[in-house]
Amino acid sequence: MCNKNTKEHIIEVAISLFNRFGYKKTTIDEIAEIADKSKGAIYHYFESKEELFRVIIDRKFEKLHLELTSAVDSGVTGKSKIEKYVTTRVSVFKDLFRIEKSLKNEYLIYLRSIERVRIKHDEKEILMVMTILKTGVKNGEFENEDINESAVDIVAILKGLEMPLMLYDNIEIEKNIEFMIRILQKRIERKTILVIS
Repeated sequence: MCNKNTKEHIIEVAISLFNRFGYKKTTIDEIAEIADKSKGAIYHYFESKEELFRVIIDRKFEKLHLELTSAVDSGVTGKSKIEKYVTTRVSVFKDLFRIEKSLKNEYLIYLRSIERVRIKHDEKEILMVMTILKTGVKNGEFENEDINESAVDIVAILKGLEMPLMLYDNIEIEKNIEFMIRILQKRIERKTILVIS
């Protein structure tokens, strides 16, 4: 088995054990045993259990970014791109948080550690939203205001939805997505002035 396959196998085993028993109760010894590797082999790829957990979280955010990129690229106008961005983000996050209760609770405990992983993903997402806004400005759909500030605001608003999506399995956020998209579009929409001659 080549190194890449070994590392991937360890990650798959860790995901399975974290989902089943939670982060806290899963040990490196158990991961090594189920992966049929030595403890030293685990530490060859990952400094600690926390680093392994962060790699798993990092991959979840990579998946989110790929899905967001695909969705946004399928839009033509700034408005359609922002709509696809919001609906896809909410949908993907809802799926990401369909995890075992034990891991969900521990996600909250290790939120500070996870936030360190998120910084680069947040930056990529802000750049994506800036590109959407620039498309809208170019098409005359959005105001040519501070695009960077608007992008940061939009990402922050959507990050604010993550906790409810994680904590409440039965939340029906889809009903409010259209309303939220309209609010975001109103904030950035170009105001047309009717001139009566």
